[in-house]
Amino acid sequence: MDKLFDILRPALPTWIIVPGTALLMVLGLWPTLRDIWQATVPWNRSYLRDRRRLELIKLQLEVRALAKQVDPALFARIDAELSRPERPAEADLGRRRRFLWGAAAGALVWAGSILVTPHILMLLSDATIGAYVGVAIRGVIFALLGGTGALLARARTVQDSLIYGAVGPLAVLIFALALSPASTGGRIP
Repeated sequence: MDKLFDILRPALPTWIIVPGTALLMVLGLWPTLRDIWQATVPWNRSYLRDRRRLELIKLQLEVRALAKQVDPALFARIDAELSRPERPAEADLGRRRRFLWGAAAGALVWAGSILVTPHILMLLSDATIGAYVGVAIRGVIFALLGGTGALLARARTVQDSLIYGAVGPLAVLIFALALSPASTGGRIP
């Protein structure tokens, strides 16, 4: 394998390393990425739920047909069992509730970021009113970002709203921490 790299290294330009690595990672992780995408996209979840429901109806009709052929008494019992009403479908959250739960997740990320980052020491020590206003503005932005994320993802449950609401603020927080002067050795990239 090392011989192959020794042959390819002088032949390939240096700029191709990053795109080539990204392409290999995407190809290697494609099945996992596809499964994650299908599990998180709301329209795909509803499609899968409807498909499972139709498969269940098809199986019920097949069982009724087989029971009718075998024994009429068995058919009556199976028909009574299969005719029970289905449990009601889960009610969809309204836009306002989706936004509020997403905003709550964004606010939780904001509160966690205050406790984890050195801002808590600054706030407890000699902070000015500008520092308090800045931290409060970041909290409002995180809450708005979380609420908007839950709305755009069309979350159907409270748990989905919390998850989708936390993703945006967490991404912003991780990006900000990665670009902070402490993580880059004092240099701004």
